[in-house]
Amino acid sequence: MHDNKDHLILADEIKSIADLKSHIEKHHGVPSDTQIIVTHNFIADNEWNPVRDRIELLPGEWKMYKKISPNESVAVTVSPRLIVTGCLPDSVFQISSEKSVFDLKLMIDKELGVPPHRQILTTMTVFMKNEHPLRDYIVARSLKIQLDEIPVTDSDAMKVRIHGKGVFWDLLKVDKYDTVYALHGYVRRKGIASGHDFYVTCEDGLRLAGTSSLEELGITNGAHLYLVSGNGSGTDSSSDNNVVADE
Repeated sequence: MHDNKDHLILADEIKSIADLKSHIEKHHGVPSDTQIIVTHNFIADNEWNPVRDRIELLPGEWKMYKKISPNESVAVTVSPRLIVTGCLPDSVFQISSEKSVFDLKLMIDKELGVPPHRQILTTMTVFMKNEHPLRDYIVARSLKIQLDEIPVTDSDAMKVRIHGKGVFWDLLKVDKYDTVYALHGYVRRKGIASGHDFYVTCEDGLRLAGTSSLEELGITNGAHLYLVSGNGSGTDSSSDNNVVADE
């Protein structure tokens, strides 16, 4: 419960999640529409009937969290846990609670270089779905999200060569669906460059930028790419003191 205490509710009083929420509202004063009920690693919706679906109602396996207010700007801490391509620090993202999970994934891609299609985000032991608003998952007492990276599959993998000052044909294994931000992330984690004050070009001098995938940009297996120091007018990140703001 939101007061960090266990409460006993008789199972024969509960026929659906809507009943459970009504009971909590009546006896504990938490409005039904602000409750998030979590069990068995997923969020239970109002129509779900644990008795009908033969889900055993064991003590301690049901948790209630309270949603934050609508349209609230929140600081979400993303904690990278299993990152295939190297270690990453915790990062704080300032974002509206009405933005979608996918919007947050785009911010993570831009700042940390982990592409959206290979991100797994979890909170409250629940996997977060791209299309859902963050308010469905962000609760008053916990604003920490775990980030895991899905490895590159062999069918989508390719290798590119990075040239730059002090770098001679450094080979990177990438995913053809990775974004340019993800490519920058690989470069940082491999120690070829640091920070965000660099960019990458093709052999013809075309600067690679944004959320376009390597495949969309015509980058193929064995391509030669060139690392250039300095960003000129644009930067790869809007971070300040490790806090990234929603634009």
